[in-house]
Amino acid sequence: PTPDDKSNADAKPKADAKPKADAKAKRLREEMKQREAAKAKTEAKKAEEAAKAAAGAVPPTKTSASQYGVPIPLSAIPANLPAGSTVAPKGASESAYNFPGSFTPNNNAMRVSNRSHLNGIVTELNKHAGPIRIVGHTDSSGSANGNLRLGWLRAQSVKKLLVHLGIDAARIQVQSAGITQPTHSNDTADGREKNRRVVILSSKN
Repeated sequence: PTPDDKSNADAKPKADAKPKADAKAKRLREEMKQREAAKAKTEAKKAEEAAKAAAGAVPPTKTSASQYGVPIPLSAIPANLPAGSTVAPKGASESAYNFPGSFTPNNNAMRVSNRSHLNGIVTELNKHAGPIRIVGHTDSSGSANGNLRLGWLRAQSVKKLLVHLGIDAARIQVQSAGITQPTHSNDTADGREKNRRVVILSSKN
């Protein structure tokens, strides 16, 4: 072969090697990107799970479930709750106390807004051994039947709290008036909030 032929023969392997090296480098880059993407996805999932766990561990409000025992299951609601309209309002021989706190809409989670007032109610209830009615009330959002059940759950939460504070559970009857006894207009957010309440009715006889 001539010198030119030899030079071309030497250059050919080098020319063939470059595309192979480029392909290999490209493949490595793609594999690295995939590993980084998978790692980022895993870290994002872990962060999301940690955030959910933190949110569950630290409730934004102090609820009946978080402070006074296990959450009240829906299965605890009596199968045949009396209609809210059949629940008697305050009787002449009863003393009425509004639970000093607030309730989350569509939920029985509650927050005590005035602990000293609550302690005062407990003191009054302990002055005698008469029966106690705890009546749950709701705003008008949702169905009447759903609100009847919700009112019962709220009243049951307050019962758990009062028992926790030393009231004899045998004295307490839980009732729900649902949407039937509003004290304020349900046309405003403020009115609806005030209608979401629990009333403690205590009789000395």
